[in-house]
Amino acid sequence: MAFEVFPVILLIVYSVYVSMTDRLFCKIDPTSRRKVVIQHYVGRKFSPFWHNLFFFSLCLLIIPAMVLLETALKWITEILKSQIKETYSSYF
Repeated sequence: MAFEVFPVILLIVYSVYVSMTDRLFCKIDPTSRRKVVIQHYVGRKFSPFWHNLFFFSLCLLIIPAMVLLETALKWITEILKSQIKETYSSYF
C-alpha cells in the first residue's frame, strides 16, 4: 500500500514546494531589495532559453525519478523479505 501511495505523496510535496516558492521569495527579499537588484541588471540581455532548459529539464527528471524510486523501494523490500525468510527458515 505504501509503495502505491508514495508517488502521489511525492507529487503533492513537489506541488506545495513550487507553489510556496514564490511566497517565500517575496518574504525573504522585500520589494525595495528587488528594485535595487532589477536596477543593477538594467540593460543586460537575458535569454529565456537557458531558464526554460534548466527548469523543464528538472521537471521532466522528477517524473521518472518518482517511478524509479518506487520501483527501487519495492525491489529492496523484496530482497530484504527473501533474506529474512532464508535466515529464519533455518531456525524452524
